[in-house]
Amino acid sequence: MKLLRAGCICNPDAAGNRRLLPRLRPRLKRLASSFYAETKSSKDFAQLLQANRVEELDLLVLSGGDGSMQQGLTALLSSGARRFPALALLPAGSTNVAATDLGGEADLEAAVSALEVGLPSPRTVSRSPLIVTPDGADDTLVGLFLGVGAAPLAVSRYREIRKPVRGLPFLDAGASVLAIGGTALEIGLRGNDWRHGLVGEVCVDGRSTGIEESSLMIISCLDGLFKGVSPWWQQGDKPLRYLQLGLDAPDLVRNLPGILRGRPSVQVKESPLYASGGADLIELPPVAHFTIDGELFRTAEGHAALRVEAGPKLRFVRYL
Repeated sequence: MKLLRAGCICNPDAAGNRRLLPRLRPRLKRLASSFYAETKSSKDFAQLLQANRVEELDLLVLSGGDGSMQQGLTALLSSGARRFPALALLPAGSTNVAATDLGGEADLEAAVSALEVGLPSPRTVSRSPLIVTPDGADDTLVGLFLGVGAAPLAVSRYREIRKPVRGLPFLDAGASVLAIGGTALEIGLRGNDWRHGLVGEVCVDGRSTGIEESSLMIISCLDGLFKGVSPWWQQGDKPLRYLQLGLDAPDLVRNLPGILRGRPSVQVKESPLYASGGADLIELPPVAHFTIDGELFRTAEGHAALRVEAGPKLRFVRYL
């Protein structure tokens, strides 16, 4: 039987790892036949994931939250490697959107157990991550879901709300609901007076969506984001999914529950101020802030257009 060459990079500061890593570390080291490393820095990811090492791996285990996954994917696709290992995303953070969607509804210990049982031939699903290139930037960022407009504001609010409840899963989930709900309510109440939106033409595969002022734009390769939120429809078989809300979209607060479930009302489907679908390439007008996998980024010079395209297909381990 072929020996599986596996590496593991672990963020010990991730919420789940702070609680469980002392118990899981020996098991992760046994899985990692090639190398095991603990890191807190994006620079460490880049040093660990050099092209020659990446091409020698059959499996790369990333243990952390969504931010760790984003750093790992960026380093992986920036390495210059010609082939990529299968990726096992362990849900070890306070938010585990990517690991939950791609791996299944498993907690950290259950995911490690499933990975141990599944080797050397784990079941995988294929996804093309997002490659995000700000205009004028030398480097690209890689991730699984991106947001502009209301998204950075909601993430900032979530971080503030969750500070006193960090590490408590139920209350932490409640903080996300409050942050998103509060932001949506503010948009609905203020309408055109809301001043955190996206201004300019959004092009999907070379064609404008027709919405010149947006309160929110979300782009992802995932089926859902968290807690049943799957805000896209009409995406077909395209690798990228997107949702765009016009700044003065009618009855936003009333329509929001259906949108978040991917079941928009007839009003939403017929309105030119709501847009959703699939794409290979999405070009955004200049923005100051954006979020990738829950991490906040500021564009160079405080304002830059974004190019978001589908990257190469990667294989992700499915636990359930």
